[in-house]
Amino acid sequence: MPVTVIMLAAGNSQRFGDIKQLADINGTPLVVHSLGSFLSKGEVLPELENVYLVLGANHRQIEKVIPTKVQKIYVKEWQKGMGQSLAEAIQQIKPSINHVFVALADQAAVNMAVVNKMLLTLRRHPSKIIASKYNGHLGVPAIFPAKYLHQLGTLEGHIGARRIIQKNLEDVVCLDCPEAELDIDTPEDLQKYLTQKTHS
Repeated sequence: MPVTVIMLAAGNSQRFGDIKQLADINGTPLVVHSLGSFLSKGEVLPELENVYLVLGANHRQIEKVIPTKVQKIYVKEWQKGMGQSLAEAIQQIKPSINHVFVALADQAAVNMAVVNKMLLTLRRHPSKIIASKYNGHLGVPAIFPAKYLHQLGTLEGHIGARRIIQKNLEDVVCLDCPEAELDIDTPEDLQKYLTQKTHS
């Protein structure tokens, strides 16, 4: 079944103090590192149809490092928050979506093993929302079937896809995903992740 990836990377990294999406992860920009979970040798994973990166703030600098197989979506009102950015992205490509895999560029520990586990679960439950469980919450990365595109496309403000998950718990399959717990929002978060990676 076709799966379209939408990775959010539109924010202005206010707490990070620099362009977070370009932060160095062992020689690779954070956004490229995160996109690598959906690519193999530069090609989109065969289970996926398209990989889109949602850009807003600092898009001219970020787009220079994006792999060629990743398509770019530009959102105008990224300042309004993650929900707004996701909604704008959905509205731009909605007609071509069967399932949408929502991911965040700053969840650096989410790797290809996590992606493959979610895709395998989707094959078993194609009509369900596949959501990540971490730190006592359900959230993204998450996969939504097409019947939720309208709800995703009407999100506003800073509340993202988690709102849709919470509103439809009876239709959710959750996977334990401790890798998603760390959002890299500050330089301290980045150092924590790099330290963990070194000792893992």
